[in-house]
This record gives sequence, C-alpha cells and structure tokens, in this order.
Amino acid sequence: MRKLLKCRPLMLLPLLGLLLLGTVSWPAAPAQAQSLVSLFDLGMGARPPGMGGAFTGLADDENALLYNPAGLASLAGFHFSSLFESRFGRALDGSVALAAPHLGIALFSLRVGGIARTDEAGRPQGQFDYGNFGLIAGAGYRWSDLFGGDLPLSLGGQFKFLSVSSPPAGNGIGFSLAPALLLELRRLTLGPVQLRALRLGLLVENLIGLPLCSGSGHCEPWALGARLGLSADLTPDLTLALDLETSGDLHLGGEWHLRRADLMRMGLEELALRLGAQTTGNVFSFTAGLGIAYQNFSLQYAFISHPRLGGSSRFSLGAHFNTSTLLCLLRGGYCPGLKD
Repeated sequence: MRKLLKCRPLMLLPLLGLLLLGTVSWPAAPAQAQSLVSLFDLGMGARPPGMGGAFTGLADDENALLYNPAGLASLAGFHFSSLFESRFGRALDGSVALAAPHLGIALFSLRVGGIARTDEAGRPQGQFDYGNFGLIAGAGYRWSDLFGGDLPLSLGGQFKFLSVSSPPAGNGIGFSLAPALLLELRRLTLGPVQLRALRLGLLVENLIGLPLCSGSGHCEPWALGARLGLSADLTPDLTLALDLETSGDLHLGGEWHLRRADLMRMGLEELALRLGAQTTGNVFSFTAGLGIAYQNFSLQYAFISHPRLGGSSRFSLGAHFNTSTLLCLLRGGYCPGLKD
C-alpha cells in the first residue's frame, strides 16, 4: 500500500483506462426491466447543461453533487445556487443547492400539470398533476486526507432520495447510493500537448438502491450504470470536457472564460461562454451557455435544443463566499470587499 501511495501520478492512467473499459462494457439491464426515470435525469444547474452535460471529469462547483461528489473534496468556500426552468411549456422544475468543502446537499422539484386521465376504454376522466421531489447529499475527501501519501485522487459518495406523487398509481419513495472517484493531474505533457490540468472522473450510479414502489404495487428499480468523464485545461481560460455513459449517451462541451479589462468597464469581473453537444437515447442536442460573475454572485444561462420539441432554457443564480465573509454576513455587519 505504501508503495502505491508513492507511485507517480502518470502511472495511474493505464489503471483508469482499464476502468474505462470495464464501465463501457457494463452489462445492460434486461429489455423487459423498466428502470426508474426521475427528475435527476434532467441534470443540475445551468452551467453543466451549457457544456452538453459533460461535468463528471470537471466537478469543480456545487453541481458536483449530482455529477461527481468526489469533486467536493477540492471545493473552496461555500457555494449556493438556485434554478428555475419551464420545459416545453408543460413542466416546471427547480433546485436549490448548498455545498462546502467536503459536503453538500441539494433539493429538487418537478411538476407537470394538466395531464389527461382516461379509463381503460379511452374515455376522458379529468386531469391530474404529476410531481417529483428529490434530495441529494454528497461527500468527497482527498485520498491524502484519509490515508496519507500524495496520490492525487479524491473519493466521494452520493445519496439520492426520490418521492413521486402520481394520483392514478399512488405515491412512492426510493433511494440509492453511488461511489465516485476523481483523479487530477497538474502540469501534464502528452507528446506535443501541454495541459495545465487533466482530470478523470467516475461515478457508479445507483450501485445500491431501494426501488420506488407506488401505492398500486408497481415498482421501478434504479438504473445501474456508470458515467466516466474527462476534462482538460488547455489554457488558464479554456476547458474541454467529455462524458461517456454506459447507456451509450455521450456528452461533449467546452468553456471559455473572458477576464479582460473591457469587462471591468462594464462592471463585470468574469464572462464565461459555453458550447456543447449531447446524445440522450436517440435524441441529439446542441447546447450553449453563458455565465456572468460580479463579486461573489453569478448568473448562469443554458439553452438545450431538441429536434422535435424545440428548445428549453435554464437560468441559475449563484453565490460563493469564503468562511470569513459568510460569518460577517450572518452577523449582519458591513462586509467590505465581498470578493475572496
């Protein structure tokens, strides 16, 4: 074990490659088994969707709670975000997230109203509303904090709770647990390419879970799978990311930060532009995003196209504080220089 802790970080790349082969060849669930579909499948926040949902290998803010909780190990300060979205004019969903170094929690809500109800003969029987409530709690710690050594690896765990309200079938609840890994290599040279950082992330989704069973006795198990992500910082301002799921879904995206004097004249400190593409089942989508930061506050926007239903937009408001600033705000005093 001590020899492993002292190994060079680059030697871990073949190991991660084997891990990738294992996750890509993960056996699919039998065709007759119906896996649970929930509001967690909509993603989290507005920043990851703007990058095509490629965030498992990045996981550097509160959105790590859903995509890779191992990223919470390197989180600096306290992160808060809230989101509201109207999907295709029928569904309303939102979330609130709070994350700090090592720990975080997020609440999710989804409601679809005015769904037509029919009997077995197809005769109208009025309407009903369908709703989801979800909770995610996550934790992440560096290997060195737990076991010592200098291995650049973080370990994480995720707990998901889901409550479904559907009058025709009845209410139901379920939960699942998922482990996660994040390997981060700094100042890496791969042939002629020099990277400021290379990250490899893995989330084994719903490894242990309690199926969601409704009052009618119908049960749906959590879909067991894995999500492997890769991100690379090509420059201080440009990041590319790629996610691959065992279901076959692919996510690709990039983020470019502008921190120039022109932004300061407009009262902004940072502007982020994002582009991405993703395949979800048989649906291919383009995505785009925009992030604006001023002092400790940020506004994120994402657009996700859909070939048949048009597009949907997401807005997220966020805040980031260090410990001293947060304590100052809680005391209600004047806090000069909010920015870290």
